[in-house]
Amino acid sequence: MSSTLSCTYQLLTKVCSPKKAIAEIMVNELIQLENNIQIHLSETIDSCSDWSKIAKNQTLFLQPEYLNALESCPPKGMRFAYLTFYKNNQPCGIAYAQIFNFSTYESLKHHKSFNDENAKFLTVKKWLAHRMEFCAIVCGNILMTGEYGYRFEKQLVNDKEQFSIVNQGLEVLRQQLKTKGIKASVTLFKDYFENGRQDIKNTSFSEFQIQPNMVINLKADWKKFDDYLAAMSSKYRVRAKSAFKKAKHIEKQELSLEEIKHYESQMFDLYNQVVVSAGFNGIELQTHYFTNLKERLGEKFKVIAYFKEEELIGFYTVFFEKELMESHYLGINQAENRPYQLYLNMLYDMIRMGIYREVKQIFLARTALEIKSSVGAVPHDLYFYLKNHNPIFNALAHKTFDWFNPQEEWTQRKPFK
Repeated sequence: MSSTLSCTYQLLTKVCSPKKAIAEIMVNELIQLENNIQIHLSETIDSCSDWSKIAKNQTLFLQPEYLNALESCPPKGMRFAYLTFYKNNQPCGIAYAQIFNFSTYESLKHHKSFNDENAKFLTVKKWLAHRMEFCAIVCGNILMTGEYGYRFEKQLVNDKEQFSIVNQGLEVLRQQLKTKGIKASVTLFKDYFENGRQDIKNTSFSEFQIQPNMVINLKADWKKFDDYLAAMSSKYRVRAKSAFKKAKHIEKQELSLEEIKHYESQMFDLYNQVVVSAGFNGIELQTHYFTNLKERLGEKFKVIAYFKEEELIGFYTVFFEKELMESHYLGINQAENRPYQLYLNMLYDMIRMGIYREVKQIFLARTALEIKSSVGAVPHDLYFYLKNHNPIFNALAHKTFDWFNPQEEWTQRKPFK
């Protein structure tokens, strides 16, 4: 399951103003920034006339078709902002922001570490968590794991300038929100891989390392799934075959749009079972979220369902773009998971699909790190930058993060010969 921001939100902040729509917060005219850069703000992707000029050939998650899908079915309480940057009247960059209200207690209340009776200062921790509600501007995508915040034309804006320019743009956005009574106390730049880390020595942002993205690199000589199995050591090959045997009576089926509509209520219930078992939930999806993605993205988004005697007991979802396959949310009947090793079989099935589709990498996102490593995924470290606009709370960011950050202890497995 994609656990976007699974440990990035637990930071001490002021209570923000109540949830409000952000209609009419944007301005139509260009706003002047530093170094001959101008910015245009919008709350809908359709009103960004130059967005596609920069997004062309970039990730699916910056394309209008995907962003439209989120706009039409947003997580509860989430709004969007689109920043288009210009240099000498020429579009030179884009940035994507999600604006939402977050409650630390509501997100962590099911987590094991948060409810451990032996946890030190547990009463104080829960009392404080109840009061940690805030409005955040996130540059990036809370629903995905990866660098999906902004892109620039490098011949117009070099790498060292980009972070500063986007930060200026987000500050303009924050001030626009403030004029409408929406106090965003936190600005977050989400998910940077090691080679994309920014130099923040001269900024007021704090850098945090979060759970890694688990990535499977598919080898060129894996022409079929049996080639992948053959590359494993005997221990892990036996383990895989044992999982297949346990699920041999489970029917697997890719769902069409009409079938997703038919099963969407059951899918949502199964998804929520996974959320509760994971113990963290920073966002709340709408029931028809998966239907909406399939309706708008077609073959770029797939839903694979698992049936036991015609009863839906699990599903997983994936995105396809170019030579990459990205896993998304899934749902599992927890009572059926262990007997049929559903989750492990889903991971193998994702690999089988990736080999068949001839992708080069499969992004499995965060959470369940050890079991993902057992099928060949390796961790890619991720970082984020956070700023609380209250200087006192900003100074306490690291200590507060460490206190509320749920840790996952795991051993990296190496299944290949």
